[in-house]
Amino acid sequence: MQKLKGLQLKKRTWYYTVTRNKERKYHLLGSIDAPESEILEAYHKWVAEYDEKKDRLMPLSRIWLAARQREVDDGLLSPKTLNEYRKHLAEHARLNQVFGSRLLDSIKPMEIQEYLDTGKRYQSNREVATLAAMLGWARNRGHVQFNATDGVERNREIPRDRYVSDEEFRIVYEAQPPQLQDLMMIIYLTGLRINDVLNLRFADCFDEWLYASEGKTGKKVRFLWSDELKAVVDRSRRRQPIGEFIIRRVDGKQYKHRHMAKEFRKGFPVGVEDFKLKDLRAKSATDREDPEMASYALGHSSQSITNRHYLRNQKGRLVSALDRAIGS
Repeated sequence: MQKLKGLQLKKRTWYYTVTRNKERKYHLLGSIDAPESEILEAYHKWVAEYDEKKDRLMPLSRIWLAARQREVDDGLLSPKTLNEYRKHLAEHARLNQVFGSRLLDSIKPMEIQEYLDTGKRYQSNREVATLAAMLGWARNRGHVQFNATDGVERNREIPRDRYVSDEEFRIVYEAQPPQLQDLMMIIYLTGLRINDVLNLRFADCFDEWLYASEGKTGKKVRFLWSDELKAVVDRSRRRQPIGEFIIRRVDGKQYKHRHMAKEFRKGFPVGVEDFKLKDLRAKSATDREDPEMASYALGHSSQSITNRHYLRNQKGRLVSALDRAIGS
């Protein structure tokens, strides 16, 4: 084997070694018995990886997204979140159009603020949040020195406040096909996200509860059977005996989120104020008597998230009157 910088044989195994931030790193290339061509190919791949500077948006995003993919593989990050990151960091996306040609350490906080001020309010917040996470990760690993998003004030967001009344629910429910009726009811009765309901299987039905895994947070939750929830699952089982999913197509296969959302819009009746399937999660939380139980059902890490984003004030807060006589 020819002598190359960083190429090291250790215990009958070839490694590419490199020092970064005073730390020695070893990357496996192959065993001593592997063909020389394979070792050299792996060696040059790592050389190219380290030679490419990570001080611009696209080169940095490639290694950052690869690290996030490993988190998805380990069950630490939702695939949906990774897809959002990829969308924000795509070559045609606004972040790359505005900052793609810049050295990341040359970007100033005032430029991030201008990015927020000139873009769509909510979308710009999400894009800058992705950039902030990536720059924080890169700074900790020595790829950049500064995170230009630190201290920048995000656009103010007004929490969605659409409360779906029982009568509105009934009218829309009756206008939908059976699979969407089941979806609407399970979202309302459990508070689960749409994708989590679509992932429910009959194998998740136990004698005492319905077991669910929340894709976004990875949390597990068991819903004790209510008469209503049991009736929805039993009705689905009787109507379509083929397939493992509780909400499923005629051929027994799983529905996709986008398909159900499209069908829901198609069957939405005229005369009812518009709402989305996800608003039924908020209705579920609001209609529960116990806000703490609502937070558990929705899988939130804190009560404040439920209070701010899901409990609908249009129904009116339930407040006890003061039980005290004047002068007592």
